[in-house]
Amino acid sequence: MIIGIGNDLIEKSRVKKACEKDAFLSYVFTEKERELIVNKPDRAAGNWAVKEAVAKAMGTGFLGFKIREIEVLRDELGKPYVNLYGNAKLKQEELGIKVFFVSISDTKEYVSAVAVAEG
Repeated sequence: MIIGIGNDLIEKSRVKKACEKDAFLSYVFTEKERELIVNKPDRAAGNWAVKEAVAKAMGTGFLGFKIREIEVLRDELGKPYVNLYGNAKLKQEELGIKVFFVSISDTKEYVSAVAVAEG
């Protein structure tokens, strides 16, 4: 059963500029994510968009948990997936969400992400 759907659209240039600051990187991204996005601002923008989409799919935005508690990684084929931690994980369990399906699309200037929460 689908519990929620979220999407996000972001300008790559905004994330690229923000990634110039170490404080931003450590606030938004986990250590594993930072390893994946080193010198790849497009990937950073994709991760940001997925985090926003997942928060929207839970119907809460980031109310009650931090953006960094949603981790976006890639499998061996490059498919994005998420891990939730802390209060985000608790919210996932409270809502009965078993898995998130996520997708990222981009153009030269924008990145879009969609998240479907299934329970």
